[in-house]
Amino acid sequence: MGIIIRNLSKAYGDKKVLCALNAEMPDTGYVAILGSSGVGKTSLLRLIAGLEEPDEGEIIFTYSETPKISMVFQEDRLFPHLSARENVALVGDDRANDLKQADILLTQLGLGDCIYQRAAELSGGMKRRVALARSLLYGGQIYLLDELFTGLDDQTLCQVTKTLDPLSEAALVIFVSHDTRLLTDRVKQIIRIEPA
Repeated sequence: MGIIIRNLSKAYGDKKVLCALNAEMPDTGYVAILGSSGVGKTSLLRLIAGLEEPDEGEIIFTYSETPKISMVFQEDRLFPHLSARENVALVGDDRANDLKQADILLTQLGLGDCIYQRAAELSGGMKRRVALARSLLYGGQIYLLDELFTGLDDQTLCQVTKTLDPLSEAALVIFVSHDTRLLTDRVKQIIRIEPA
């Protein structure tokens, strides 16, 4: 196992979004988080990332040391005045090398022609891929992808999964999506969150 979730509950004021959720996730492969809007899918990712604290319950990481977590948020969180490659390289610590790696990742994700374009000039689907490239450059043992696949056509989705598939062999890739195209045999586990 990679993550054990025990009796996890979370509320925002009077609105309860997670109620006594229990789950176990592997340490590698794809895990899909499904559920209707407002049931706590994004909250679950934020709790795993340590960005929020649960009201009750716990999240246990079974890795030998604290895992590095990389997240793609629902919002792209790009600097609009910076180029695609500059946005990706922001998470590194060796600028020259990070820019080279950014170019490679963006090209893999079908954005080779856009590496010097400012983020403000990119379409929604392009921004999602820049955010993914930044997450990949940051690296980690756990990747949290919140609605990453929104706005991607079939060809672009194929490019993205070609990049993610090898990663999922060595890391845990947890994604929230309403896109049923991803629910293939590549997904090791599906966790359905019911309304609290």
